[in-house]
Amino acid sequence: MAVAPKPPPGPRKLPDGRYETRYPGITTTIPMPEWALELQCWNDRLPTGYDAYYHFKRASELMYPESIWHPWREDRMRAFCDDSLATKINGVTIRSFAWVGCGAAGKTACSGLIAMNYFMVNPKDTSVTLTSTTKDAIRQRVWPVIQSLFYSAMETCFRPSNVEPFHMVNSKAMLQWKKGDDKHSIFALAVKDGETAKAIENLKGRHTKRMMLIVDEAAGTPEAILETIPNMFKGTTELCLFFLANGPITKMDGFSSICEPADGWGSIGPSTGFWHTKGVPKWQIPPSLCLHFSGAESPNVKAAKTIYPFLYSYENWLKVKDEPEVQRT
Repeated sequence: MAVAPKPPPGPRKLPDGRYETRYPGITTTIPMPEWALELQCWNDRLPTGYDAYYHFKRASELMYPESIWHPWREDRMRAFCDDSLATKINGVTIRSFAWVGCGAAGKTACSGLIAMNYFMVNPKDTSVTLTSTTKDAIRQRVWPVIQSLFYSAMETCFRPSNVEPFHMVNSKAMLQWKKGDDKHSIFALAVKDGETAKAIENLKGRHTKRMMLIVDEAAGTPEAILETIPNMFKGTTELCLFFLANGPITKMDGFSSICEPADGWGSIGPSTGFWHTKGVPKWQIPPSLCLHFSGAESPNVKAAKTIYPFLYSYENWLKVKDEPEVQRT
């Protein structure tokens, strides 16, 4: 990672009333903390001399200092920050990604970090919906990630001033921009086992300028949920879509349609790390990128030792390395 330039000695006010920052030529209307400056540089693609990924990562390290960056996380975040992978349809900028691979690949944790940064940079115009199959899955998987990141951000960014600009409602699995504002929020939603109809209505009712949908356990998600995506284009200028699931891809469900390679299934194999997808016109999902995280390519396996205990381990690989079917996931 490139070394950040040193900040000026204090938030010096310029003759025009603006404040200088560590990046020459970039000024702000108010003194801005470093984490907020980095988020703004990332979101607005400001001409700092550094790319969007640099600012995204630096903001994340400032807000969540205990988070660990590993090669798989870096691959996901670089892709998310790559503007060449964005598509524009009728004035709406769309970023769409599928992440498929072994369990313990850190997919849910990475999606939660993206969700928090996306929300924090402009909460008054943003809604983020996180779906998983059941309420139990939400409580065990995606919501704890949001809770942990939220409490870290409150401690590192706001606690010294006793300012808490967001409102956590754990009973709803919701982080509101302002107390009582369900619309501009991060919201976790169960979509299966009797919850599908309710989830559809919730998804159809969320319209903000900036929208993000993260579908965890996408292979087990009813296609009726995916059918709500075209409705999300109403009144929005930016839509980010993430579809996460463990392998193998069955080629028989909605998630498989999202992952289908642009050059056909025959163009990829068990060791293919990523591929460009066809897109799914009926759900208005444009051609995008699928990232594949095979156990064989785990950072722990490549290092021949377990460096990151929360990822697919080298010991797990040794147990299954001679089973071809397992290697494909």
